[in-house]
Amino acid sequence: MHGINLNSVLPMRREPSETSEMVNQLLFGEHFTILERIPKWCYVHSLIDTYEGWVDAKMVTNISDEIAEQLDDTHFPVINSPIAHAYIESRGENILLPGGSLLPFYNPDKEFCSIMETDIHIARECVNMPDEKLYSGEELLSVAFMFLNSPYLWGGRNALGIDCSGFVQTVFRICGIELPRDASQQVEQGTVVNFLQEARPGDLAFFENDEGRIIHVGILAPKITLVPTKDVFSPVLIKKLGTTLHEGQQAILFQNRRGYSQQIECVQCGWVPRCPRCDVTLTYHKRTRALECHYCGYHMPWPRVCPQCGGMQLENQGYGTERIEEALQRLLPIARPIRMDTDSTGTRKSYERIIQDFELKKANVLIGTQMVTKGLDFSSVQTVGILSADGLMNFPDFRAHERAFQLMEQVAGRAGRREG
Repeated sequence: MHGINLNSVLPMRREPSETSEMVNQLLFGEHFTILERIPKWCYVHSLIDTYEGWVDAKMVTNISDEIAEQLDDTHFPVINSPIAHAYIESRGENILLPGGSLLPFYNPDKEFCSIMETDIHIARECVNMPDEKLYSGEELLSVAFMFLNSPYLWGGRNALGIDCSGFVQTVFRICGIELPRDASQQVEQGTVVNFLQEARPGDLAFFENDEGRIIHVGILAPKITLVPTKDVFSPVLIKKLGTTLHEGQQAILFQNRRGYSQQIECVQCGWVPRCPRCDVTLTYHKRTRALECHYCGYHMPWPRVCPQCGGMQLENQGYGTERIEEALQRLLPIARPIRMDTDSTGTRKSYERIIQDFELKKANVLIGTQMVTKGLDFSSVQTVGILSADGLMNFPDFRAHERAFQLMEQVAGRAGRREG
């Protein structure tokens, strides 16, 4: 007997119990052989990745031997995003389909497929057809980055919970490449390189334990160089920027703080102005010569003297995008920077003007906040600098390291996106 999963996911367990360890998840559209039936449970053999385990009998849709044969011999369309919305007409309900789900007999013109009298409607933009294969490392990484922040789940294969080999299998399937479920089997699918210099972004990296057993797998991202520095610009970055600009190429500098400086401080007593409403430090904006709260909008002029001790020496602390732009012009005269943050893009036309000026190379360095981390594609960008990266990781949030990694990977992906 054969069955197919027509639910979002179907957990496969080691024992016939809801509390038993989950060994795998069957995604929507994956079929299997039913080896044994007991009350409420079926023991199945997955025909996609050869896993076996117990599944909830209520969630199994039986299929004929003829349908099973067709499913064995055909490559089907696949959901191309971490989560996609679908409507099952026969049930009258909306469901969420995880990335990597299969859509047997999908008609892209009608945005519809029918399986065992179950009619599923799903938008064409959410589906990769079998002939739309994306083999480049860049395309593979762009898919992989969509799954950043997904929680780790042993046996999981979707954005709501996924393990390392399930993540690799799902990403490669979306890109038109079918891989086995286990990392120990995945390592046998390609050519193994022994030197990291031979590896390229998008390649798989496998990790062994002391016994030589594969225990982890990941997808290699673009190379990022970490440079410790006491100042915002390191000698390494200045040298790299100079080389890039002298070659007629462009660069992007990411600083996750707008304004001129993070705060001002009295040299004599250490007084720092704070927002009376939010109790956070005020950011100095040189363009308006005002101190602003980025939470509630409160602002005040630059104080002539320290209100606490009457001192005349007030110094800027930290760097915002305005100060980065000013410092870069001083350190690297060849630079023609342009700034992109919410201060410089107050209108739609100003945003479009900045994009156009950079595309036409009227500016050769784009300085910005999170606005520059994604959605931009410039052919001449060869260098990306992430300034004050440790500040991202030291943010008082338990997800700070994960979010910092996500931001750094996204902005690093702006470099070398196209040849020429």
